[in-house]
Amino acid sequence: MLGEIDAATLAEFGSELAALPHRGAYAVVVDLARVRYCSCAGARELLDLRDRAEHAGVPLALAVETHAVRRVLDVLGVAPLFTLRRNARAALTAAAG
Repeated sequence: MLGEIDAATLAEFGSELAALPHRGAYAVVVDLARVRYCSCAGARELLDLRDRAEHAGVPLALAVETHAVRRVLDVLGVAPLFTLRRNARAALTAAAG
């Protein structure tokens, strides 16, 4: 994902996440490192994905290089529910670990 997760992009973001985790996936990594803004609704989509991944027994990690995503997760008090890493490679290592 690149840019902003807001009312204009939420439907596309949500539909991309709705397909995850794929059947047979051993881990899910969402690369949000280049997201400049994330709304509370975007955070809700991430929480829904987290619930699906947990239900499927698939580890989830988020790549959050900028403060945009981390900030909204912190403000909502849900950051501790996620494995957060600075880049996709570190997130994949954490999820697969």
